[in-house]
Amino acid sequence: DSEPPPLLVYKWCQGINNLEDIWDVNETGESVVLLQSQFEKMYEKIDLTVLNRLLRLIVDHNIADYMTAKNNVSISYKDMMHTNAYGLIRGLQFASFIVQYYGLVLDLLVLGLSRASEIAGVPQHPNEYLAYSDVETEVGHPIRLYTRYLDKIYILFKFDGSEAKDLIQRYLIEHPDPNNENAVGYRNKKCWPRDCRMRLLKRDVNLGRAIFWDIKNRLPRSITTLDWDNSFVSVYSSDNPNLLFDMNGFEVRIQPMRANRRAIVGGSGSAFGTTTYKDGVWNLQNETTKEMTAQAHLRVEQEAVQAFDNRIRQILMSSGATTFTKIANKWNTALIGLMTYYREAVLNTQELLDLLVKNENKIQTRIKIGLNSKMPSRFPPVVFYCPKELGGLGMLSMGHVLIPQSDLRYSKQTDTGVTHFRAGLSHDADQLIPNLFRYLQPWESEFVDSQRVWAEYALKRQEANAQNRRLTLEDLEDSWDRGIPRINTLFSKDRHTLAYDRGWRCRTVFKQYQVLRVNPFWWTHQRHDGKLWNLNAYRTDMIQALGGVEGILEHTLFKGTYFPTWEGLFWEKASGF
Repeated sequence: DSEPPPLLVYKWCQGINNLEDIWDVNETGESVVLLQSQFEKMYEKIDLTVLNRLLRLIVDHNIADYMTAKNNVSISYKDMMHTNAYGLIRGLQFASFIVQYYGLVLDLLVLGLSRASEIAGVPQHPNEYLAYSDVETEVGHPIRLYTRYLDKIYILFKFDGSEAKDLIQRYLIEHPDPNNENAVGYRNKKCWPRDCRMRLLKRDVNLGRAIFWDIKNRLPRSITTLDWDNSFVSVYSSDNPNLLFDMNGFEVRIQPMRANRRAIVGGSGSAFGTTTYKDGVWNLQNETTKEMTAQAHLRVEQEAVQAFDNRIRQILMSSGATTFTKIANKWNTALIGLMTYYREAVLNTQELLDLLVKNENKIQTRIKIGLNSKMPSRFPPVVFYCPKELGGLGMLSMGHVLIPQSDLRYSKQTDTGVTHFRAGLSHDADQLIPNLFRYLQPWESEFVDSQRVWAEYALKRQEANAQNRRLTLEDLEDSWDRGIPRINTLFSKDRHTLAYDRGWRCRTVFKQYQVLRVNPFWWTHQRHDGKLWNLNAYRTDMIQALGGVEGILEHTLFKGTYFPTWEGLFWEKASGF
């Protein structure tokens, strides 16, 4: 509940980076391996009898019986009947709780009881997420970190040479590979340039396959299994300088500084010699030495780009006889949903930038066709982007950007950097339409800020307790509207009730199985997280860019109304972006 998905990705990157000597891979065959996979058919294979026995361990027998009986029902649709005797019905109110609890059982199967309890810590004071009580416990076992998000699992291993060799041998005895064909069909991240992907060297590929085989063998087929086609195993070794994975819609490539310093054989010096400082690269700091030891490069994964495109197509398809305002509002919601979730990752994903330009144009064309004309001079930008009170449609823009282009021949091979730019939507020379992205704080600064603000709050709280007084709004004035969750949530009137709303984030995600409408803000909730974006500045800048209020009204029928000033115009209360 405490972390929105992007924060989970950030914590996972930081957690990997803060492990003991994690980036030290010498020539003796040490390697770090990240396995990401998903429990296939996890929900469909939940056996209700087993589930009942498991639930009885933690809740009253009657409640446990009720929860399993709710799943054992007959489902009818028109003239078809089906009795669900096996598997979970995900639309039930408490399904998310069952999944969380049942997932815990699967975690224990994968990790083994001893390592699981070491990761969790002692019941009196459990470990923080991705932290251990001491270094001995941490390095005492190859499994260093483990995370599961609903049914997707992420395991980080660190092997020394002998352990890796041993595992590969065990695997090859079971699955001999005389022709070295293991690299064929080994999944890779095609979205990165070639020298940033995993290099499919024999040893690393065998290690990746061996680990997948080992973990898969720990799970009985009747409960769940792992499928090679939905998994990805990334190996970081002396020959492989990157750790790749994707999590919650973000494609991540962690590149340690250590790998930069080793001159990599066959790699281009330019891509690896330098640290990059730009949007969409997180700098990962070591907690103890405070130096930057790795960088995480972000992109938006292909499925998410596709989902956004499909959402816009759906808006266009269903906008038969809809009002223009509604079409513009739907576009705004879809865009804010995308931009506030991915933020700086969007800038690194060129396909997504192209798509934003294309779709914004499509939405405008749809509105133009509604007026039976597409002549540009009839539709200056002010028609679309100006706020509703001044007679526009209040659209948000992401299309008026320069899209960075790289040299087509070399950018497939290596990270060449930007060679030239290409314009998105065009506008008149003097009118610069502001871009939504610039009004959202990037996640990285949001997270760093959050740490600072909450640490300050703890200090102020301590001071106030010492002086036997209560904290007031004045004390927290400078940290207002900051932090994740926002500091403001401490002062909301139902904070005491909300404290009991456990598991709310998981439940919001599971709403997709009950509610037909798509919810672009499935990952957050205003009451709990506070408002994670604020677009007031966008609106004032947009009015300025379009020529100020007077300039805009100069070209409308406002003069004919004989209003003395324009201040009385704001009749629509709810039309703030």
